[in-house]
Amino acid sequence: MPRRNKKNRRRALSWFSSRSGSADEGAPARWTRPLMWVGVTVMVAVAVGGALHVLEQRVLNGEVATVPGEMRVKLAARPDWMPESLAARIAATFLPPSPRYYDEELTERVRRRAEANPWVRRVARVEKYPTDDPRVATVEVEAEFRLPVAAAPAEAALAYVDAEGFRLPAEQVPKWASRSRTRLRSTSRLSTSRNQGERRGGAADCSG
Repeated sequence: MPRRNKKNRRRALSWFSSRSGSADEGAPARWTRPLMWVGVTVMVAVAVGGALHVLEQRVLNGEVATVPGEMRVKLAARPDWMPESLAARIAATFLPPSPRYYDEELTERVRRRAEANPWVRRVARVEKYPTDDPRVATVEVEAEFRLPVAAAPAEAALAYVDAEGFRLPAEQVPKWASRSRTRLRSTSRLSTSRNQGERRGGAADCSG
């Protein structure tokens, strides 16, 4: 009996030791992978934080160019007869929707929109350049503008035209032009191109 008890005791101890050993061997496997991901996450966070800090310092020191987020139109030579309010209204129509400074076709798109404006007779130059403020860029347009010189009866209101008979937006005509009322020759006619139409009566000189 004593020998049999000793054998049973040895078997129990052997079984317990084997179970304990396998548990200890499995423990590192369960913890290694989560710890590895935690380490990788920490390393990535540190690397990103360091890169952002370096980039911030470069931006503050002016080493990194800032992309202009605002575009402004400037008329290269505003005529003396044109009020600033009218010039601003005309310039506002030149920029396309959502303009981007580094758009290679920006100047051409501005040119096309400028040529479509009824106040513009001819576009000579379109140029874009940065300003002292890196957040703002300028698109400069040099153009020849139409001067209102005459007013002719058209339907229920007067139609203002330039020297070529081109009809201009009546609601935008400067006050000095709308106040002038010198009679033109009755043989004068308005141009029929685009939105003009033939003159049906006498015209009034607006050259002031």
